[in-house]
Amino acid sequence: MNQTKRTGGGNTYFNGNRAITRAVPGLQGVNTGADDVVEFLDKAFFVDVPPSASLTAQNAVREFGASTLVTLNYSFQANTNPVLSVTVNGVSKPLTPTAGAQEANTAPNTDTTFSMTVTTESESISAQAQVAYRHLRFWFTSAEDVLSKPEDELSSILNGPVNKEFSSGRQQSREFSPANEYIYFAYLDDYGDASFEVGGLPNTAYQLRSFDYTNSQGYSTKFRLYRSGGRASVPLAVELK
Repeated sequence: MNQTKRTGGGNTYFNGNRAITRAVPGLQGVNTGADDVVEFLDKAFFVDVPPSASLTAQNAVREFGASTLVTLNYSFQANTNPVLSVTVNGVSKPLTPTAGAQEANTAPNTDTTFSMTVTTESESISAQAQVAYRHLRFWFTSAEDVLSKPEDELSSILNGPVNKEFSSGRQQSREFSPANEYIYFAYLDDYGDASFEVGGLPNTAYQLRSFDYTNSQGYSTKFRLYRSGGRASVPLAVELK
C-alpha cells in the first residue's frame, strides 16, 4: 500500500489566524493569530504569565477628623517577563526589594483611592487600595438616664468603652441582656428617623435626643441618641429600622 507522507516545504502556508476547534478546556476558541507553527505553539501552550501586584493601605477605614497620612504597603512579583518599572501613587520604586512602603495623604475627610502599576516589556498590571472616612454608630446599656446630659458628657460616653462600629446607615439588630438598665442607640443625624421592634413587636416608647457629637478625633457633627422608654432586666432582641 502506497502512503504519501506530508512534509512542510518552503512554500507551505500555515493559517494560525483562526479559532482552535478541538474541545480542550482553555484552548477551544482561542485564536493565536500565528503566522507559523512555532509561533502557534508558543502562543497556544506557553502563554505569558503577567506579573502580580498588591497594594494595601494601613488604617483603611478611619473616623472623620483622623489624620490624612496613609502608609501604603506594596509588593510585586515578576513571572514570565522581567519587571521594568514599578510606580506607587505616582512615585517610581526600585525593582529590589520587591516589597516596601510608600507614604501618601488623602484630602481631609475624603475617600481616596491609591494605585500602583507594574510594567514589563509587553504588560501593565495595576492594583488599588482605598482609604474611607466613616462615622461610628453606637449601642449600649446603662442604668443612668443620660438623655439630658450636656453634649460634652454625651460625647465622652460615646468615646468611652461602649459598643461601636463604622457604618453608613442606621439599620441594625442587637441582642441585649440589661440589668435594670436603659438601652441606647446613637448614630449620625443624616441617617434619619428610626423605628423600633422589640422581640418582633413594634415599640414606640424610645425617646430621641439630637446633639452635637465630638468624636475622639475632635470632629463634630449632629448625632441622634435614642433611649428605651424604661429600664429592662430581661434579655431583649431589638431591631432598629
